[in-house]
Order: sequence, then C-alpha cells, then structure tokens
Amino acid sequence: MKKTLLFLFAAFTLITSEAQNCNAIIFNQEGNRFQVVLNGILQNSAFETNVKITDLNFEGSYKVTILFENSQFENLEKNIYMMENSTEYTYIIKKNKKGRHVLRAQSFVPIAQAPEPSPTQFVRVYSTTPAPAQTVTQTVSTSTVSHHNGAQDNVSMGVNIGCV
Repeated sequence: MKKTLLFLFAAFTLITSEAQNCNAIIFNQEGNRFQVVLNGILQNSAFETNVKITDLNFEGSYKVTILFENSQFENLEKNIYMMENSTEYTYIIKKNKKGRHVLRAQSFVPIAQAPEPSPTQFVRVYSTTPAPAQTVTQTVSTSTVSHHNGAQDNVSMGVNIGCV
C-alpha cells in the first residue's frame, strides 16, 4: 500500500511539474533576422526571423535582448513574464510610431491548443548554456566527361551543401 501511494505521489508530482512550463515565440514580420538572448544566455547562434523557446519556468521573469543581424538597428531589451502555467506566449518585433523596434506581446494560448511549429521556425529548449556555434559542411562531387566516337555524351554532376 505504501509503495502504491508513493508511486501515485511521485507520478502526480512529475505530471504537475511537467505542466508548469511555458513557451515563448518571438518573430519579425519585416524579415529582419535576429538572435535571442534570455537572461544573458544566447539561445540561437544563427540569425532567424522566427524563434520558439520552450520549457521556460512558470512564474518566471526573463530579460530578453534582441540582437539584429543588420547592425544599423539598435539592440532591443525588454522583460517578459510567464504569468500562466502551460501557456505559449507570442511576441512580435515591430516598429513603433517613432520608427524604433519594440517587442510587443501579441497573444497567448494554452500549450495544448498551440499549433505545431512551422518548418521555418527555429525551436530551442531553454538552456542556461549558450547555443552551440553554427557549423557548415560542404561536400562537392565531381564527374568526368568522356567523348567517344559515337553520337552520345553523358554528364553527371552533384553538389551537396549542408548547414547545421
């Protein structure tokens, strides 16, 4: 009986602790690519236009710094708050009336009702260690062309460029 109660208590604790996380989506419709820094930790090493960060602590406050790829734009700083558990918050980067970039809350939805990430959306689980540096792998394949006295020539070429 004690083992059963202990198991149920542990399962309940695990389920409720899982449900205490939030997500934040930050995007820019203007197409300006950016990096997200949460509490001083870089979350995406590559510049993106749409970033989703998962597993943020419920009732947490985060200092967000947006670093734009275009050096003509000033860095943007704002505090965001996770007020309701199991909620996905969406923030938009846009220009205010003075032409300066600002970060504004756009919407929030329970995580269970949130849509799946789009293929163009960068998704990262919140981490207290900086995002790993981006590596680029390039493979080039070459082929030879043979000329025969016949009437047929064959050419084959392949190029593979992968970014991680």
